[in-house]
Amino acid sequence: KAGADYFSLINIDKTDLISKEAKRLSFDYLEDVINDIVSTMGYLDQNVNQKLAMSVLALKIVQCEKA
Repeated sequence: KAGADYFSLINIDKTDLISKEAKRLSFDYLEDVINDIVSTMGYLDQNVNQKLAMSVLALKIVQCEKA
């Protein structure tokens, strides 16, 4: 997204999909999702209910996308 060349892609067969998603997703959205994942990992380290933590993470990701 930030100007990486074609040869830097690992999944070269998915170039079209990756380009489409790169245009659709903003850096702010990606940063929010990464922060939510890191927070969830911390909660899991504190032995919270795994299923509940992952459900909340999924809801946060959907909410970030709609915002």
